[in-house]
Amino acid sequence: MNPWRWITARETRSTPLGYLVRDEPLPAFIYSMSGLFLGSLIGMGLAATFHPEVALIPIMGLIGITWIGVNLKAGLGLLIFISHARLSDTLVHYHQAPSIVTPLVLGLILMATFKMIMTHQYPSGLRSPFGLMAGYFMACLVSLTSARDLDIALLGVSDLAKDILFALTLMIILKTDREKALETAFWAIILSALLLSAIAVYQYLTQDFGSDFGGLAQAAKQNLSGHVETYRISGTIGDPNFFAQILLIALPLSVNRSMNGDHHSTRWLAGVAAIVTSLAVLLTFSRGALIGLIGMLALVGIHKRPSLALILGCLCLAMAALLLLPERYLDRLMALPLSLTAPLSSGVEDSLRGRISELASGLLMFMDHPLFGVGLNNYPINYQDYSQQLGYESRHTERHAHNMFLEWMAETGIIGSAFLFSMIWLMFRNLREARHSLRREGQNNLLGMMDAFRLGLIGFLIAGLFLHAAFPRYFWLLAGLAMGIRSPSKTSAEGPPSRLRIPDPLSGR
Repeated sequence: MNPWRWITARETRSTPLGYLVRDEPLPAFIYSMSGLFLGSLIGMGLAATFHPEVALIPIMGLIGITWIGVNLKAGLGLLIFISHARLSDTLVHYHQAPSIVTPLVLGLILMATFKMIMTHQYPSGLRSPFGLMAGYFMACLVSLTSARDLDIALLGVSDLAKDILFALTLMIILKTDREKALETAFWAIILSALLLSAIAVYQYLTQDFGSDFGGLAQAAKQNLSGHVETYRISGTIGDPNFFAQILLIALPLSVNRSMNGDHHSTRWLAGVAAIVTSLAVLLTFSRGALIGLIGMLALVGIHKRPSLALILGCLCLAMAALLLLPERYLDRLMALPLSLTAPLSSGVEDSLRGRISELASGLLMFMDHPLFGVGLNNYPINYQDYSQQLGYESRHTERHAHNMFLEWMAETGIIGSAFLFSMIWLMFRNLREARHSLRREGQNNLLGMMDAFRLGLIGFLIAGLFLHAAFPRYFWLLAGLAMGIRSPSKTSAEGPPSRLRIPDPLSGR
């Protein structure tokens, strides 16, 4: 007799353990016992400490672990919401609270592993993503040999290990708990963008820049054009350009759900999110994000071929949005094509002159260290040495490449960047294969969300042409989602049919 027979999924269906496996609501008895147990812990914790709030931290953690254990999809959505909104870092820096992402990631991994053991269903399709991630990590380790500042490089490697674990967590949950997992993840991004955008737009319209709203709406006066300065909204990021970049991810998802949502309430909510997020992107006055937005609209126009009425409506909305923008913002936009034609000695905007110097310096670093680069996070350390050779830069401070891809190449060389670019290729390949499978099976709802996510990913990468990877967690968030998506046809071929399938209204199957 198998001594472990009692812990299999089939034998535990009538026990509390079975509810964890099947993602079904727990009976009232379990809720009562859990409440009694947690109440006892709270009482003992409050009695044992002079700081009652300290005792609530592990108790809230236990409640959270129990909740995500009952419903992994909810835990996935919570992790994505917290990460996209950057709530954990905000709580740490503004409220001196402990990090909530690390225990959440560990809890999700433990619960996903437990569920795999109980159901004997293990995720497949992780070999290629894990191999590329491991290869990139090893390349970054080797790049330490050429790092001028070893401490900064080691800190970057440590953060990279956390980001890779974060992405793997997303992939494992998407591959082991497929029911509505993707829709939950996409809605988490939409709601996160709605929260941050609504606060930021309110802050701008009321000109209440004296308050940072608990760290959720940071803003500072920055140069807009020439010698004109104005406040630029930055959300929880602290930089308007990066704030606009992460909002681009959510924008097409919001538009898609507003047009194809399951219920009237969710369509209205997504429509409000699309409008507010669009306003927030414009009010950051970010040129890179605006180019990313134009690129996304161009791709939609090429593939969807919108009607004349829709085109005229979009033009009217664009004209109305321009009325909200300061006049100097248009001058800021016009400085971009001017910098491409005017000589460097003319009155080209200083920030654009600096961008040219940063790009050229990155190329020189890559040429001097072609294999493994100058070391992770060491581009700023080496910048002044190269910029002084070029003579373009008037600023004497550490700068970044302001190009995510070029900075990858400068810091990790051909080897590291090859792994990263292969990862991006794999992301789009997975999305393309999943799209073809969804189209064959008539799952138009998921197909639309997949297209919207791919469009947001493209917008993020286009904006990355003008921004460095100051917040790499967002790239790994997108990588984890894109590489964690599995084709439904493969799923059915490798195991039980996916519960994510939506019946085809035309065939009735």
